[in-house]
Amino acid sequence: MDPSGRPILLGTTIRNPGLAAIMRRIAEHGADAFYVGASSDIVQALHASDPAGVTTASDLLNYHVVERVPVCLATEGSRICTVPPPSFGGVSVLERLGLLGELTRRPGGLSDAVSVHRFIEAGRIAEADRLDFIGDPDVISGSADALLTASYLKLRASEIRDDASLPDPIKPGVQSPKGSDCSASAHAISPSTSQFAIVDRSGNALAVTTTNNVDFGAWITVDGFFLNDAMTNFAHPTAGSCAANFPAGNKRPVTAMAPVVALAHDNDIWFVGGSAGAGEIVDYITQAIIELSADVAPAAALDDGHVSTAKAPYAETPGLVELELGRAIAQLAPQLRSLGHKSIKITRLVSGAAFLVKRHGHWEGAADPRRDGTFATATGSTN
Repeated sequence: MDPSGRPILLGTTIRNPGLAAIMRRIAEHGADAFYVGASSDIVQALHASDPAGVTTASDLLNYHVVERVPVCLATEGSRICTVPPPSFGGVSVLERLGLLGELTRRPGGLSDAVSVHRFIEAGRIAEADRLDFIGDPDVISGSADALLTASYLKLRASEIRDDASLPDPIKPGVQSPKGSDCSASAHAISPSTSQFAIVDRSGNALAVTTTNNVDFGAWITVDGFFLNDAMTNFAHPTAGSCAANFPAGNKRPVTAMAPVVALAHDNDIWFVGGSAGAGEIVDYITQAIIELSADVAPAAALDDGHVSTAKAPYAETPGLVELELGRAIAQLAPQLRSLGHKSIKITRLVSGAAFLVKRHGHWEGAADPRRDGTFATATGSTN
């Protein structure tokens, strides 16, 4: 809407001088131009929105970015690395891949009911584990590596049967530092997350997922940008007992975001990417990796029909499996119900995935056609 409340026409140039000014300050003076320079403006805006708010300028001044060691999983012919906690997304993607890797290989990706059933079961197990175990590693004890050991993956994979689904709810296989019994509430999906992947001519690679969380975040603007509402990613103590991700001072909430970089057996970069899509991010990325590992072209891999277990552990949607509306995968619903998946919903699943893949000596890229992403090669590029 424009200042008078009328819809803005397509093609209209929208200027944001406040955002331009702070981006210019960051470019010239580094991160402190934001964390120090904008802190008082942020606090003032928060208190204007909620006079009872407890955020202070010192909270923002004391914040610092933490550089963490990626979590990685060795698969057949590759090594896949992604972000560690407090993101649960990275660990969840790797655990799903590890569980599926322990099962007898089936051709064709997710083209038949048994393959999709296995994908669902691995997703349900990984969701149960991450809800119980993953939180801010600076606050809770324990390591997410426990979910990715060969012995643990083999043990959990042995629970997956091809002729029946696991009873709901699935119990976590490792106990969190506080022995929690977790439940959670589902989050709405909105087009508020962006994913991009870059590889330059020198071989440097970058995968980034960034988000405002839901819609326009907290609906509070400061210096031309919206504040996110990622605090809702904490578990709410009254919604269950999910101690690993309870809110606390100086604590970061979990996120599903899981940008990935994969190395081939010769340590050359094989693919770079990730996805938007709220909790379903872990499903989208895992499925993309399965397809790409079968040498499916990126455009075809990201266009394939989706399946998601992201809402399966939630109290309001126990055991829910989502199949994408209008895609062949939705036709597998009767067979999946016969395997014990009683709660199946046919719905839209819009990922926003974006990947760059090195195939046959050249880089190929694609973005999920359900959204507005694209692939481009810079002028002068050698690949």
